[in-house]
Amino acid sequence: MKLLIVLLAVVAGALAANIRGKSHNGLRSILVEQGVIRSKEFRRRDIGTRIVGGNPGDINQIPYIIALHEIGWGQICGGVIITATRALTAAHCTEWFPEYPLEVQAGSNNIHTGGQRVLVTAAIDHPQYDDWTLDNDISVLYLAGALNLALPGIATIAMPAQGAGTAVGTSARVSGWGALYEGHPGVDYLRYVFVPVISNADCNALNGGGITAGMICAGFPEGGRDACQGDSGGPLTAGNQVIGVVSWGWGCARPNSPGVYARVSYYRNWIDSNL
Repeated sequence: MKLLIVLLAVVAGALAANIRGKSHNGLRSILVEQGVIRSKEFRRRDIGTRIVGGNPGDINQIPYIIALHEIGWGQICGGVIITATRALTAAHCTEWFPEYPLEVQAGSNNIHTGGQRVLVTAAIDHPQYDDWTLDNDISVLYLAGALNLALPGIATIAMPAQGAGTAVGTSARVSGWGALYEGHPGVDYLRYVFVPVISNADCNALNGGGITAGMICAGFPEGGRDACQGDSGGPLTAGNQVIGVVSWGWGCARPNSPGVYARVSYYRNWIDSNL
C-alpha cells in the first residue's frame, strides 16, 4: 500500500505540471483532479490557481474575501462574501461537499489563524455546472451563522446587475492564497494582482474555444500575472463589485493564456434566487 501511494504521488506530480485547477487540498485533491482516483474528474483545463506576479494583500483592503477550508485538510479555495450568511465560490470547489465538510474563514490575512470561522451548511452549485468544460462554475455557500460585519476585515461586496458588461481593458483585482508560480504549493498569506479584462472573442481564440457567455477573462498577453492553484472561487473585482469568480486556465501566468472566471453578472438572477 505504501508503495502504491508513492507511485500515485509521482504520477500526480507529473500530471500537475500541465493542469491548472484553482483548488488544492493535498495529495487527494491532486489525484482527483488528475483523474487518478476518479477518471471523470480529469480535466483538460486547470482549475484553481494562486496569485502569480502579485503583491502581499491586506484583509482590511480586501475584506470581502474568504478562505474556504476543507475540514481536516486545510484551505482549498477562496470565496467572496455577498451577505452575512452567504458567499460565492466556484462549483468545482464544492462538488465533494457534504462528503468532505467545509468551513469559511473571514477577516484574516493568514489561512492558519485569526479571523472568524463558520461552518458551511449547504453549497448550491449551479444546476448546469459541467465539471468537464467548467461552464457555470459557480456556487452559493450557506453559512451556519452570520459573519460579524462589524469586525475589521469582514465586509460584503456588491454584485453587478444581471447582464451588465465590463469594458475590455478594465483593470481588475484577483486575490487569494494560491500558488506563487505554476506547480508551487499555496501560500499562508493573502496576495493580489491586477489584470486587464479581455474580450470573450479574444479569450476564445487564445484558449482554442470553450469560452461561454457565463465566463469572463483577464490577463496580459505576455503573461507573468495571474491566479494559480489555490485561488479557485476567489474574487475578481472592479469598481467595488465582484465581476468574476476564479475558475480555470492553462497553467499559471503563461503568455497568451488568460485566466478564466465565472461572470457574476451572467448569474446575478440565479444568485439572487438562491440567497
